[in-house]
Amino acid sequence: MSTSEPMPETTSEPEEPRLRRPGLVLAFLSTAGFMTFLDVSIVNVAPPTIEDEIHVPSTHLPHIVTTYGMVLGGFLLLCGRPATRSAAVSCSRPACRSSPWPPPPRHSP
Repeated sequence: MSTSEPMPETTSEPEEPRLRRPGLVLAFLSTAGFMTFLDVSIVNVAPPTIEDEIHVPSTHLPHIVTTYGMVLGGFLLLCGRPATRSAAVSCSRPACRSSPWPPPPRHSP
């Protein structure tokens, strides 16, 4: 006596596309991090000039450097979202179709 049991249905979810060049992504992110570090380091060298030319007391100089870093970070966060959205729109170009990266997910408005 054999009974035929129905086979369990498997839902196959589409696999996430894999990056073909993860080293390129790492290089890009490392370069971006270095540029940010270099930018803030240059601002850390500027306080004596700021103190002399703008006549700011030396007690306020650390606040100027900290504020600059916070504003820079805020703009990086603020501009990241529109950049992602504009990249999603521009990925209809043929050059973008041959990119090693998958297009960013599209968000419904």
